[in-house]
Amino acid sequence: MIDIKTIFLTIAINSFLMSFITYGVANFQKNKDEESNSKGVLDLTFSYAILGIGLILTALKEVFPVIITSGLGSSMMMVSIYLIMQSIVKIKMLENVQLKTFKLILLSYILIQFTLVLFDFPFLLRTIIFSIFSGFFFLMSFFFIKRKNSYIDEDKSTRFANFIIIAGFVGYFVGITFRSLVIIANGDFNINEQSLLAYTTANVVLSLVSFFGFSLISFGFLFLFWQRTQAQLLKISNTDWLTQALNRKAVEQLLNKMYPLAEKEKRLVSFAVIDLDNFKKVNDLYGHAMGDKVLKDFAALSKKIIKKDDLFARFGGEEFLIVFFNKTDDQIKQIMSELLTEFVKINFETNDGIKNFTFSAGISSVPNQRGYEEYYKVIKQADDSLYKAKHSGKNCYVFY
Repeated sequence: MIDIKTIFLTIAINSFLMSFITYGVANFQKNKDEESNSKGVLDLTFSYAILGIGLILTALKEVFPVIITSGLGSSMMMVSIYLIMQSIVKIKMLENVQLKTFKLILLSYILIQFTLVLFDFPFLLRTIIFSIFSGFFFLMSFFFIKRKNSYIDEDKSTRFANFIIIAGFVGYFVGITFRSLVIIANGDFNINEQSLLAYTTANVVLSLVSFFGFSLISFGFLFLFWQRTQAQLLKISNTDWLTQALNRKAVEQLLNKMYPLAEKEKRLVSFAVIDLDNFKKVNDLYGHAMGDKVLKDFAALSKKIIKKDDLFARFGGEEFLIVFFNKTDDQIKQIMSELLTEFVKINFETNDGIKNFTFSAGISSVPNQRGYEEYYKVIKQADDSLYKAKHSGKNCYVFY
């Protein structure tokens, strides 16, 4: 009959194989200049490799001292569980999650585990503590996998990937929990011969369940990673490379979807066409590097001031477009006035000293006296108002 040592070594080999596969996926993305996208999968790669080493150390207890097999082996398995959680945070791009606290919890487990081994505490106690800490990390992983992110829509395929990962969590946690209960029920490894067969069978089956769950988690992650990569590629194709604002193609695609809906729901829609004043002179006098900086700083300020439910795009050259949804004229005036005031405060260090720059804007809204005109006509009206602002001294905005 296959014993627990054999099954641990078999799972370790499979872990190294999965580590090799996930590393290939991460390296493929890195070679495609998607290095940031590969970080979560690299964590998964390390998780598999560390799990494999930990299983080997645990299985070869007759070869290595207990400080290695139990202390280092179980610590490495806990690190692999932590890396699962960390890979979720990175793959789902949960940028507001601080991992420092979780790293301290992981370090505390390692210190506790080595202390218990050094002072020869029972294997039963070490197993209970392992179950508590691993359960905590799995609970946090479950919480993070349910969190939504800014880039990947929660469509059917995403929910399917989440289901696979959650099923994996359940399988892994059930496996290690019931394996711990089997050990607790027998008190320790020193069990009588009569229960040896049942004990070994339960150990093998539950270990296989754990690894199957771990594999499900990984496949779910790889699917989410693929989705994330596609979302990033879509974002890149829709984003102006210099200012990181939406590009003209992207905002037109969004308007083709959102504008008819706004008309159907009788929502206010306003367009502000913005042009940086005397921008050609900025490039001619101070160089294109300074011109690029002015564009980037203006875009960064605009995205900070404009509300999240509005659209901001670079429409071409030094021209930008803001699409306001459900904003009254007074609300738009407040936003545009703040933008004018804050932009002129930015000091730009040029070869001719500190300089400040301005912009002009034209604004048009629907519904107007002609109802909901095609949005490109409304943008043309805003552009006409921009022309008036330019001839009114610049550094101002004019409503159509």
